[in-house]
Amino acid sequence: MRRTDEQFDELLRDLARREDPPLPPDLDERLEQVYARLDFAGQVAKQEERPVKRKISTLARVAAVAAVIALCLASMTVGALAFSSERVVEVPKEQEAIEIEDGGFSLILPDEWKGKYVAETRDGLCTVYVKSIYDWCMAREGFHDENGPILGQLFYVHRCFDEPMTKEEFYRRIPWPAFFLLSTEDGTYGLTEPSDVRTYLAAPIDYNSINMDDPEVREYVAQTEEYEEMDGQIADILLEVDGKIVGALRQNGKDGPESIDLDGIGISLILPDEWKDKYAVVRDDERGVYNVFCRSVYDYCVSENLFIEDVPGKFPLMGLLFTVSWADDDDASWTTVPGYELAHTEGGSYVMTLTSDVEYPSQFVDPETLEPTEWRPDDPDLAGIMREYPNASLEELVVMNRDYLTLYRSIRDIRLVLNGVMARALGSTIE
Repeated sequence: MRRTDEQFDELLRDLARREDPPLPPDLDERLEQVYARLDFAGQVAKQEERPVKRKISTLARVAAVAAVIALCLASMTVGALAFSSERVVEVPKEQEAIEIEDGGFSLILPDEWKGKYVAETRDGLCTVYVKSIYDWCMAREGFHDENGPILGQLFYVHRCFDEPMTKEEFYRRIPWPAFFLLSTEDGTYGLTEPSDVRTYLAAPIDYNSINMDDPEVREYVAQTEEYEEMDGQIADILLEVDGKIVGALRQNGKDGPESIDLDGIGISLILPDEWKDKYAVVRDDERGVYNVFCRSVYDYCVSENLFIEDVPGKFPLMGLLFTVSWADDDDASWTTVPGYELAHTEGGSYVMTLTSDVEYPSQFVDPETLEPTEWRPDDPDLAGIMREYPNASLEELVVMNRDYLTLYRSIRDIRLVLNGVMARALGSTIE
């Protein structure tokens, strides 16, 4: 059963508040089968026999269950679930495109741009406008000249330099906001943006100080909002060279986005900015499963040797954010936990499954504000909790608690790339 955005948000909030939330329904029987196959039940018992405080034992049990959920798809038939480069993922067709004949490449535009833009090429310079502003300017004296409208320009595509250069050289020399496109024998092409806002209202709209009853004001505001929306989607434009989609412009940006590339299956995950240096990817090559952890929690488990035994690759007790694996069409078990279908292919789907239990040291930040919890130094409860995390300072526990919640809550903002084609953010794919 697929969840709505609101249901998913509420689920995340609920999981953040509760220290030991129940597993989703209908998992008991399935988990018992998986426990039997991987002998996790015996392993958890071994963990509880160790001279470790109650909280660590609880987290070992919780993490073991979460690990079973994360690996349950891979545990059924290893051979069937291993990633294969022979599977072809479906991608969108018939997208809006601008062909740059001089450079031998095309720009594939976001689907939302259909009917909203105008592209004009003069003397090797392709200028792309917001259509509503373009039409408004062309219909009025003083708002256009022989080169076209004086407002509404989103970006320009042209040969910026008459010499080939690397992306690094391009960004060192380009004086305007820009994206590197490609380099040829004749020169280097880029997409440059205006250095000023090309709409009527250059400042943020103050709805309290403008007359929205005036039809012209409403028109200006609508056009400005449309400009800002399209301007924010420029990085999602795809570059196509020789009939092959190279990737989204954001991947050619000056710094480039954080991304996870799933080798051989045509899938990449473009991560939110706040993920930079805060995640770790551990691949189970035997099963073809990608496990993504919160870096600070992962590092803590590694430093303290807190792993689930008998799981390949030293699986940490805490810190798991999500797992990417392949599910047979006949296996719907992944739909009983939070997750997303990334792409469908013949016989099954690549899916992302999220953990359904507490996977980080909790109680150290407020789950709503992410501000540190106020503790008195002599509070016996704090002392008891601190003993449950060997060798960790309160500051480190705050960081782990905050990092995990920050990443987990922004999983829905991860953008999916299928065979070079940028799809929407994961959160917009829930039905």
